[in-house]
This record gives sequence, C-alpha cells and structure tokens, in this order.
Amino acid sequence: MRFHVDQLNGTLGLQTPHTTYDTGTASIQHNDDTDPRIGMSHLALAQKAAEESMVLLKNDNSTLPIKRSTVHNIAVIGSQATYRVQSTADHACAANTTCTIDFPTAVRTGDLGSSRVFADPAKSVGPFDGINAAAGNGITVTHGNSASDAANADFVVVVAGLTPQDEGEEYTGAGDRANAQHQPNFSLDPKVGGGTQDGLISAVAALGKPMVVVLEGGSIINMPWLGSVPAVVMAWYPGQVGGTALGRLLFGDVNFSGKLPISWAAAESDLPTFANTNGTTAMDYYLGYRYYDNAGKTPLRSFGYGLSYTTFTYSNLQVPCSTVAKDGTVNVQVDVANNSAVAGDEVVFLFVSYPGTSARRPAKELKGYKRVSLAGKGTSGDAVRVTIPLRVKDLKYWNTASSAWQVESGTVKVIVAPSAAAAGSACASSGGVGCSLSDTFMVN
Repeated sequence: MRFHVDQLNGTLGLQTPHTTYDTGTASIQHNDDTDPRIGMSHLALAQKAAEESMVLLKNDNSTLPIKRSTVHNIAVIGSQATYRVQSTADHACAANTTCTIDFPTAVRTGDLGSSRVFADPAKSVGPFDGINAAAGNGITVTHGNSASDAANADFVVVVAGLTPQDEGEEYTGAGDRANAQHQPNFSLDPKVGGGTQDGLISAVAALGKPMVVVLEGGSIINMPWLGSVPAVVMAWYPGQVGGTALGRLLFGDVNFSGKLPISWAAAESDLPTFANTNGTTAMDYYLGYRYYDNAGKTPLRSFGYGLSYTTFTYSNLQVPCSTVAKDGTVNVQVDVANNSAVAGDEVVFLFVSYPGTSARRPAKELKGYKRVSLAGKGTSGDAVRVTIPLRVKDLKYWNTASSAWQVESGTVKVIVAPSAAAAGSACASSGGVGCSLSDTFMVN
C-alpha cells in the first residue's frame, strides 16, 4: 500500500489487487468480502492465521476447552496498562502522551515499533468480543480490571501482555525489553505501573476458579505465577480479528495447533549477552535450540512446543535409501495418527545430526517440517503418512579452512519429532507420543 501497488491494476506482471487503499478514510477496502483467488476474505485469512499460530503452553486437568454445558458465567479480566510512545500515534493515542491499553477489550496488531499496524475499529474483534460471540446463548460474559470482577464467574480468562513501551524498539523508546539499568527484562511489568499484571493474575488464581491466562506479545514473557494457574495461551499479537480466533480456540470450536518458533527461556540469565559493553553484538554459531543444546541448558518450553486438544502418535519411520549422492534427495516418511475423536493439525519436524563429524556442528539442525491435518480417531483419515523431502545439499556447512560451503561425506542421522525437546527422547520401536524416531543414511 505504501508504494501504491494496489493502484497498478495488473501492470508490472501483477494481477489486479482485490483490496485497495482509500486515502480519504485511511482504510483498506474490500478486505471483508471474498477474494476469489483464496476462497475467503482477507479478514477470514487473518482469523485463520491467528487460529493456527496461537500456542497452548499449559492445560492441566483439561481446563480447556471451556465446557458450554457446565460454564454459565465467564469473566474476561485484565489490567488497564499505561504507556508512552515516541513520534508514533494511532487512532487511540497521540504521540508523546500517556496512553492506556484495556487488555480485555483491546485489539493488538503489533507493538507500534517497526510493526506499526493499526486496525480498523469497525472491522476489529478484541478478546472480550470474541469470547462473547463464541460463548453463544446461555452463557454470560463480562469484563473487568480486578480479581473482584470475577467473583461470580464459573470460568476466568485473564488477558495480559506487553505494551508498546515494553517492546517496540527505539521507535517507541522501549529499548528492546530492557529495564531502567539497561538489563534484559522479560517480565510483564517492567514499565507499566509497578507490576499490576503479575499481581492481577496471582489474585485471580487465588480465587481457585477454572481459568486461563492469555498472553499478548512479540516474544518470551516471564511467568512467575505459572505453577498456580492451570492453563496458559500465547496469543502473540493476534491481529485485527484475533478475538474471534481466541474465542473459537478457548471453546474448542477450533483445535490448538500452533507451536513455538523460539525456545522459551526460563530466565534472562539463561541467554547469552545480546550486546557487549562497547555496543556490538556477536551473532554466534549456536542460536535458539542449538544454543541450549551446546550450553547443556533446558529451556522452559522448547522450540516446537505446543499442546493440542488431542495427542499424536509417530510411528513407522522410513528412510528409503542407505546411501545417497551429494546432489540427491531423501524422501523421509513417517506415519502420524490422531489419538482423539477431536480433529487436529500436527506439525512434524525433521532434524539431522552428524555422529561422525569432525567439523563444528550443533547437536541437531532443523532441515524440514510438515503441517498435517488429521480427522478424529475412528473416522476416515485419522492417520496419515507424511513425507518430508531432505535435500543433501541442504546439509552443507561453511568450511572455515577452505572458505567455502561443503557437504560432508559420512553418516547422517535423521530425527523426526514433534519438538526440539522431543528430538532427544526416543520412542519405543512401535512409535509413541511426544518422542522421536530416528534412522541413518550415508552421504557418498
């Protein structure tokens, strides 16, 4: 839109755009009607993206999904957090003034930093509205800003998260999640009024009611209350209709399938220094899950972690060749079965390791993944065979001695797993849940 591509109307080899930007109203037009090229509206696509990306971090005692048959009163609770931004404004807040986010109702599309995206209020759905719409008849949904507002609830949804003053880089003066001493701070409340969000979550947990904490933010958030709450959802910045997606997920109309694209640190001290005293940042060879493997540390939640309303069994790993040329491809196959009557999506990860290498290599490297949809157990299609192509040329590494990329000859171990952590836990020979299957081949 910024470069007026929407006005090119098929020139420069582009198709005529379905959506257009109206400079008079400063809004995108036609994003709420069906685009024939994708079979849905762009808002529906945004909802689908939100539904598939939210991550269920905890769900003790099957707290979720919310049971419509037994829950009659739901309270959506969250802080009204204040923040300030620099040289950035939206329809709700002017630059260089004190602004407020009401977490139960706010539509979160970004941190107002480089992701400076504003939603059209007329087409947007926040958490309260989305949960209220999903609840249906017979369930009363209210919202408030204190634990006392949940006194009469059968179920409590606490919405908490980061503000543009917590993250947003220097666009908002956030300074990359740092505290006043310029040290990393992953807490909910480094800058918003003395820790009201952590305190609110603990106060709601003390009520002893069924509850879930929904977190909104761009990355890791400390959870000191994790042991006292039964369910946690990482919603990220869920977008313009993220509330609709959240409501459908919490009630089980859609199954959780998102998995973490990061390793979730247990504490700031578990991570390497981002910038040294002279301000430079060293991009080390070991990043993410590879850093944890190399350092011998265990993250709070691993790369690829994500719960569902079902579980999936991996079995029958097939690596179809024992030797392969350096320009070849290995079509790795594995059977994935749904263990519940609830339909669900699973993301299968393919890692490799190099048992006999003399080159510097991490304990494992991600080389492929596949998202697969499975019908409920007992129905047609409740198990599928998944194929993930592995190109041998993607196993190359940078040889510092020869200053060139090189494919190393020798043994390659193939590991298929639901997450980075599960890659270190071998399944039984018949397969299993939350574990890995492995085999090897030789590169000529």
